[in-house]
Formats: sequence, C-alpha cells, structure tokens
Amino acid sequence: MKKASKNLFRLYPFCIFCNAELPSPEKRSGAGEHVIPESIFGFWRSYDVCPECIKFFGDNIDHIATQNPNILHSMDLLKIKDVEKHYEQMNYQGEDTSSKIKIPMVRRKGNYKTKATITPNFIECSESDFDVIVKEDFKRLFASKFSSDKLDSQFEKLKESYLALKPGGSLTWSGFGEIRKRQVTNIEYDFNNMPSIIPLIAKIAFISIHYFIPVQLLSSFTLYEAFKKQARYNESLPDHTINFCVIRKSNERYPFHCIRFLPGGHSLLVDVMFFGYDNWRCVLPFTQEVILNDGKDTIEKFSFFLDFRDLRNKRKFLANYYPDGTYKEFEIFA
Repeated sequence: MKKASKNLFRLYPFCIFCNAELPSPEKRSGAGEHVIPESIFGFWRSYDVCPECIKFFGDNIDHIATQNPNILHSMDLLKIKDVEKHYEQMNYQGEDTSSKIKIPMVRRKGNYKTKATITPNFIECSESDFDVIVKEDFKRLFASKFSSDKLDSQFEKLKESYLALKPGGSLTWSGFGEIRKRQVTNIEYDFNNMPSIIPLIAKIAFISIHYFIPVQLLSSFTLYEAFKKQARYNESLPDHTINFCVIRKSNERYPFHCIRFLPGGHSLLVDVMFFGYDNWRCVLPFTQEVILNDGKDTIEKFSFFLDFRDLRNKRKFLANYYPDGTYKEFEIFA
C-alpha cells in the first residue's frame, strides 16, 4: 500500500471557513478540527481551520452525531462501548393513556420513565417514580406530625390507594394535595426536539472537497458558500441538497466510516457514511465537468475510509477505483 503525505491536511494559508490567516503549516499546533466528530471515532483532522471555528464546531455542531437515532442504532448493533450514555441524552415522548397528550420521557439504563409533574398541591407521576417523588414530599410535610413508624404506615396507605387507581385517575390526600397516576404508551423519539444533522454533514462534505477534488474545481462549485454557511453560520441550503440515503441493501453494519466521491458530468455526489450503513448523500453542482484523478489517471470514484475493527490502530486509507476496474489503496496519516 502506498502512503499519502502527512501534510495532506495542511494545504491552505487561511481558515477554509472564515478566511482568517493561519500560521505556516509547520507551526500549526493543537488537535486540529475533527472532520467526523471524535465522539463517534472521528478519523482525520484538518489543520486548515482556525481555533475560533474549531471551538464553534465543538460547541455547536459535533454533538449532533450522538443525538441522531440512526447513528446510535448502528453503534448499538455494532456493540460499541458506552452507547447507552448517548441514548440517555436523547429526548423521548410517550402518549398518556388517559388524555392522549404527548408526555416528555427520559431513558435510564435501558428503561423509559415519564418526567413527573410537580406543582404546589399536585403531583403527577408513574408507578415507577412514586416511591422516590411522592415519599420525599410526604415525609417533608408530615414528619413533624407523626412518629417514624406512623409516617411509614401512612405513606403505605397512600401508596396502596394510588396503586388501585386506573391510569389517569387521581386521589386527594388531606394536607397533601392531588396525586394523579400517569401511564404512557407508544414511546418514541421526540423528533421536534432533536437537532438536524444537516449542519454536521455540510461541515464534513465542505472540508472534504478541499482535499479530495482538484483545487481548481472549487471555484466552479456553485454551492460553495452555501455549504460553508450552513455548517458555520446555520444558513439554509437548497432543498434536497443533502438527503438521507442508505446505500446498502441489507441491514448489516460494517465497522468503518466512509466519505465517497462519485463524479457525474457537472455534479459530484458526496456520500457521508457512518458505521458502514447510515448514509447522507450530498449533491454538489459545478459549472464545469467534474473529473477526478490521482495526479495521472482518471478516477471513476474514490472513498476515504476509517476501519476501526482495531480501535488502537485505526487504519485510515484512500481507495481509488479506476474505469478499467482496477483498485488502489493509499494509507493516510492524520
């Protein structure tokens, strides 16, 4: 396997997002910008992004990867360590069996719980939360009125009455207020409170084209500013520019990330694939024909891979596919 230059990701004298002047390549310090977020095993770093833009992406964009259900599902199927902590950060909702209202929920250790409603003289909670939520308030209000044994027995009477309720039913306990029994079904992700993955995909595609297409083509990419501003400044892209597009026919996940370039006339398709399955396809229009080459021969398509079956020695490589059916790999250092 041939080896690509270590300076591949230090090509520009300015920040590719905000045009801030950068130090000479050999003087650029720090971790660089993880093109694919580190939280999902980001596999290469660009040193052509300034510290201010790196901070912006770290604060506002990179976390989107672990708040996307498609990505988390793939991580789960591949049995990637610590995926549960990401599930627990997601927003969920269920349908109240009585009122049919959507109820916010949380996930803890693989189980789902409703978020309790607590106001003066009113508590609404599920059976699983009753002992924690109600008992705390009950003891606080009646500790001075009953002995410890009496306090416990009174609480058990209250709990018995609560458990006898049908979902949606309520009871009133003198001096305590109303308690309503909550139960939900149809638990699902709360998509209305889920960040769009589009800015992250735009960032990955935008950085990628600076290294993997001929530099002279950049000026003919008609959505150059739009992709940059979507990623960095949250400005909109035209509809259907980035689309969720699974390209594998089976539900099998493979242990790699991939960015794939497919030229076709005056356009370039850029696939951003996570964990060998979930793919977002970017449609990049150009004013001139897009032709890829390796410095000598025309390339039909190529992909940039991270293979993380061995996480200690993640292998990064370019895979070039030529019109005659041949194939070459180039190891990457980044």
